[in-house]
Amino acid sequence: MAEWTIMMLSKWERDLFFQVWRGLLSFVNERYGIDPSFGYPKKAGAVNSRRTVFQLRNKLWENDSIIDDYIQETKLYSAHKNILYRWKKRIDKRFVIIKYFRKYALLGDEDNNLYRVLGISNPIEECFENGETPPIIAHTSLLPFNNKIIYDSFLKIENADVEEKFKIIYEKNKDTEVNEESIITRIKV
Repeated sequence: MAEWTIMMLSKWERDLFFQVWRGLLSFVNERYGIDPSFGYPKKAGAVNSRRTVFQLRNKLWENDSIIDDYIQETKLYSAHKNILYRWKKRIDKRFVIIKYFRKYALLGDEDNNLYRVLGISNPIEECFENGETPPIIAHTSLLPFNNKIIYDSFLKIENADVEEKFKIIYEKNKDTEVNEESIITRIKV
């Protein structure tokens, strides 16, 4: 089993993720014309706003067959193609953020699955501007990446009361040492 020393990707992995992610989002933008100033590499004077990236991300996940189009129509390294094919196996749903460990964040879903998730540029714990603490209900897409699980750079926080089903998952897992064998560390592709 791989050991991680921090709750995020290494610099090399982070650079690889963003190279593949931004290229794909640029293709989505070209296909659907969401923001003419968006580009990768950035166009001169362009500001790739978080809002635009969020819109592109949503358009991508509406119909991920665009990934196939991108692979067929763009000259890509085989490693990039492999990453993209794996992203079609993403897990897109609501999760409860249960706990932050030194090496990862523990997320649970409504089916009682537990996931070991790394941040991309920062630990997931640092993504919350208002200092929210678990349990936190968030909608995101978990992505397979280099034998790890990351999220697609967006966590949509739901500020409503934690639903009973998520409370049960949280309470069951928040204080105890979780059996490592019960945690999903890779998305099957």
